Amino acid sequence: GRMASVEMIAPAVRFDTAIAAASAVRLNQGTTLGGVYFNSTHAYTLSSDGSSALALDNGAGAATVQVEQGRHQIEAALALQSDVNLKPISGTGLVLGGAISGTGDLVKQNGGELTLGGANTFDGDLRLTSGSLTLTNGATAGTGTLAIEANGLQVRASGAAPSVLACDVALRGATNAVITVDPASRLELGGALRYENPAYSLIHKQGGGE
Repeated sequence: GRMASVEMIAPAVRFDTAIAAASAVRLNQGTTLGGVYFNSTHAYTLSSDGSSALALDNGAGAATVQVEQGRHQIEAALALQSDVNLKPISGTGLVLGGAISGTGDLVKQNGGELTLGGANTFDGDLRLTSGSLTLTNGATAGTGTLAIEANGLQVRASGAAPSVLACDVALRGATNAVITVDPASRLELGGALRYENPAYSLIHKQGGGE
């Protein structure tokens, strides 16, 4: 794909269908955005020059990262300054490969796939309300609570490095959830496992990993 270097100063930015092949976009300064939108069948990869981070801040409201078509990656480090709604629609995927720090909840919405790949230290909750969540190559889920908030949602661990969750895991409003651990992968739960549904809750473990 082609490489572009941009300085984004708008409160929101769109990566649309103008590209004809996979493209890499590199941050060359610290940037704060209230929204990031992807709408292309060709993959965008948003990375950093090594010293620049992307802050997500929408004031009193939640910031948004939305995927309308395709599968896209943000490899730059993210700093949360508000809650962030992650909204890959069904059939799309969003990879957050860099470390996520700061203060705020990550709320996974819509039916698409979310993949985390970093050693994340943000101090809000990671709320799974729709779709699926994959933790790959040792990724973590922050220091709040990993909350599964609807029935049948899947949390998956993949890659050779184990994912160690120091946070609590809560079934919140859900009566069942699926945890899949790929062969040669490992998922370690270091916090409490909380069943918050007043009726009953079940967690189904699948896959050949531990």
